[in-house]
Amino acid sequence: MRRYRSAMQIIVTTSPGIEDIVEAEVRALAAADGVEVLAVEHPHDDRPGRISIHLDQPRTAAVALVRRMRTIHHILRPLARLPLSEDAPMRALRGAVSALDVPELADAERFRVTGYRKGAHDFTSIDLQRAVGAGLIDTYGTAVGLKEFDVEIRADVVDDHCNVGVQITRRAISRGTWRPYRPRTALKTNLAVAMLLLAGDRSPGVLLDPFCGSGTILIEAAQTFPDARLLGVEKFDRPFSGAQKNLQHFGVSATLTQGDGRFLDESMPAGSVDLIVTNPPFGVRLGGQVDFDFFYDRVLAGAAHVLRPGGRIALLAWHRKPMNRAIRRNKYLHSVHVRIVDMGGLYPGFFLLERAEA
Repeated sequence: MRRYRSAMQIIVTTSPGIEDIVEAEVRALAAADGVEVLAVEHPHDDRPGRISIHLDQPRTAAVALVRRMRTIHHILRPLARLPLSEDAPMRALRGAVSALDVPELADAERFRVTGYRKGAHDFTSIDLQRAVGAGLIDTYGTAVGLKEFDVEIRADVVDDHCNVGVQITRRAISRGTWRPYRPRTALKTNLAVAMLLLAGDRSPGVLLDPFCGSGTILIEAAQTFPDARLLGVEKFDRPFSGAQKNLQHFGVSATLTQGDGRFLDESMPAGSVDLIVTNPPFGVRLGGQVDFDFFYDRVLAGAAHVLRPGGRIALLAWHRKPMNRAIRRNKYLHSVHVRIVDMGGLYPGFFLLERAEA
């Protein structure tokens, strides 16, 4: 592993596909604080969604800086990269782990080990967790608690080595803080932030989410673009009411309208919006058999109507082929950027489109 002078290394996890946005965010935060970023490496250990950050700061200050990031899931402090022996790998791993210095365990009452394996091995993830846990018990004598614990240790095996670290975050940062209404399919905050950052680096005058759901994008937009006027449209009663409660809870000023985001050309003035950022429903809330060619045609037609010339729409499309066909059929919107993101085994496309001048 490459060494950097005066470096504090931190590993962060995120949704695979937005690693470059994570790097841009940490560099911007560090620059604002006058902190030198010695290196940012991704993917870390050949694992998409893992980023290694080397900051010229002591541990406490480095962790505090990274905790302010909005595009990540978890924060880990790496302890060691341990080779796996071919002969009795779990026994050897237990011995190697017992020699690690883990200050977090000195005063902890309970800890747990979370394991991950990539590659072909003769041991299971449970075997891995037991070996690492046994090594730590040998040294610290701390009890194991699978549900109630003070410290979480990560043991990630990739092929012939095991990365051991302390997971600093108990709750994923991307889940956000408590809110009155949180549907099961709510967009993670890190992806909402990523969409906003990819949409442009200038604050829009008017930002619209025509499928605002529980209000996640509008809540994050208030922090990303504090000077923007925020608008939201939501068709269904429960999320509309929930979005109102969430916005009020966070003190976000936004104008919400109950209506169908597919028909903006029938409900909003032409050229009245600078930026649309949205996560259209992907089937569950639409019910029945959905014609996604028609659905995306309507979404883009409404966007082309309300966007001013040069305005943009950033959206996640869970059905990429119908979206690509809809883009080709639309005369007023052209593609600026496309990428695929990984959302827990689902792979929607992120599309950024721009309104033609005329």
